[in-house]
Amino acid sequence: MATKSAEQANTERNWRDQLRDMQTWPEFTDVSPSMGKLKDLSEGALQAAAQNPDHSAEARALAAAELNTRGIAERRWRIKAPSFITARDLERRGVHLFFGWYKAVADWCLLGLGVCLVVLLVGIVSAELSSENPNLWALTRGEGRRWEGGAFFAYAFLWLSAVYAVMRALRPKPARVLLLRKFDVEAIAKPLKEMIWDELSEFGHVISLSDRYIQPERLVWVGQIAAVLTSPIVGLGYWLLLPFRLIWRIFDRSTMGEAIVSDAHDYRNLARRLRDLVGLNVQVALATDEHALLVRSSDRWWKLVVQLLIDSCDVIVVDASQIAPAAEWELDVIRDWNAAGRCVFVARGAMKEQALAALKRRHMGVPCFYYDEGGDMEDRAAFRAAMVSAMRVSHGLPA
Repeated sequence: MATKSAEQANTERNWRDQLRDMQTWPEFTDVSPSMGKLKDLSEGALQAAAQNPDHSAEARALAAAELNTRGIAERRWRIKAPSFITARDLERRGVHLFFGWYKAVADWCLLGLGVCLVVLLVGIVSAELSSENPNLWALTRGEGRRWEGGAFFAYAFLWLSAVYAVMRALRPKPARVLLLRKFDVEAIAKPLKEMIWDELSEFGHVISLSDRYIQPERLVWVGQIAAVLTSPIVGLGYWLLLPFRLIWRIFDRSTMGEAIVSDAHDYRNLARRLRDLVGLNVQVALATDEHALLVRSSDRWWKLVVQLLIDSCDVIVVDASQIAPAAEWELDVIRDWNAAGRCVFVARGAMKEQALAALKRRHMGVPCFYYDEGGDMEDRAAFRAAMVSAMRVSHGLPA
């Protein structure tokens, strides 16, 4: 059966069936592969076999030859994980899909949590200091003088924590935002991390490749303390699931935390993870430093990983502060796939001239949006409008 193209793979069944084609066959990893298996493969499996980096060069050439024998043109293997948002969502709500009532309620819950926490801390300290025998541990056990208003704010804190945790975990319409950037440059990474948090994460799930400076937080306990303080429900759930997470990561390195892709199995798991709505919502909620789903890929697999993300994300954000050789290849893919309309270009304000020159060399006369050292966009309203316009193009709507 013929494999669906990336544009056609728009249903859960279609893309999952196609994803199974990306297999690593033991017979094709040898320098002298067996031809027998090739005859049994479908067109889609042959297309995948011809481009699977785990297969030997000889096996990939034989798979391409088998396609030619069947009269089928070899094409770049592509797959698209269905989005969480639809063209109808963008038509009806536009930018309010991300900055409407749902975000407002979540923001008010977060503000209420902060107020309750401050009031509780001030009240407890005041009650303790005013007692005849200051003893914080005795106060928490109910001995000595009590602060009468403490119960109200404690219950309010717990209820708001539960509401906020549920809203973050069940966010129904997050977009996928792919961030392409230059790697391993500390001067770029620091303000870029702030920009991810302040600007990009508001739209949904930010996805990028990890490097030395944008990577999962190593001091994970700091993140868990922050999670418990802002939402005890989220923090408790994380700790209860931690043993399960550690065991699961042994068998699936692309789930729950940084995604690692070094073979076809990891690649399939990463693609499936892109459809894990609650899992990605929680991942972003617990992110304490990187504020994104980070993907670490081997040298052999990074191009297929980037292609998967380009096809599967609703908008592609390209940081043009510095264009590295890897970014040159990514821009070539975007050009070849006519995906420029799905892109939004950004750069550090201090590198404005450098970014414009780089885009000019690529013959890209597109607007570029600039962010400061704190990660804030100079023209936030225009940037948000451009993000939604790029999403509209991704979903087949006029910009």
